Amino acid sequence: MSLQNLRPSSRAFSTLLLAPLLAGLLVAGPPGELGAQAAGQDELPPGLHLGLGLVFAQPTGEFRDYVDFGGGIRGFVRFDFEETGRLGLRIEFAAMTYGRETKQVCLSETVGCRITVDLTTSNNIFVGGLGPELVVPVGFLELHGAVTGGFSYFSTTSSVQGTRDQEPFASSENYGDGGWGWNWGGGFRIPIARGRIPVRLEAGLARQRNGRREYLTRGDIQELPGGEIQLNPRRSDADFLMWTIGLTFGATRTERGS
Repeated sequence: MSLQNLRPSSRAFSTLLLAPLLAGLLVAGPPGELGAQAAGQDELPPGLHLGLGLVFAQPTGEFRDYVDFGGGIRGFVRFDFEETGRLGLRIEFAAMTYGRETKQVCLSETVGCRITVDLTTSNNIFVGGLGPELVVPVGFLELHGAVTGGFSYFSTTSSVQGTRDQEPFASSENYGDGGWGWNWGGGFRIPIARGRIPVRLEAGLARQRNGRREYLTRGDIQELPGGEIQLNPRRSDADFLMWTIGLTFGATRTERGS
């Protein structure tokens, strides 16, 4: 399976790249206002942290034999247990795509090929969980580590949209398999804006454990005569590494009081 075949569409990839930046601009304002937010702007409650960023999935073990890579968005919310903000409860969610293909087909046998539509099939992974996060200040850096447990779900969906439309008008799930999933990892944060809502740049790495899953990859949906399809799911361990980069918003209670 080639990297070219698994590469997301340019529109989707551009959206993923811009998401953390746009979120940062909405919260922090223009560069000249990063140090002093406009009066009256809403604040996050002390001890509440929000994070949003890109995630790149690197398959390991058996999963690497069938999938090259994946990409998507990862976000989290953290509630501090105490004033220093060193220990908190982290709730996170990530949505990733590890394969996508689009082809033009005729709308129907009745209409024929006078009207063609784009048939897009997307292979996705959704993970979520909660658990403790430890934060250790080291100079101007914040080192952090967390263990979270929850779920992971592998899903292949197909959707249809007009060649000039922006949104699909019909979609369905072809195959799905889920269960318990958990991960552990860590990284660092660098402050890039202070004020009513402090902003930090974050980078990290986590190992996601899913156990054995059934899932589809490119070419695993076979079209049969008469419009029927045949699914040929693969089954293997489905673990991967999650490389993340993004922005974190919020301050500890100690920072609010200083």
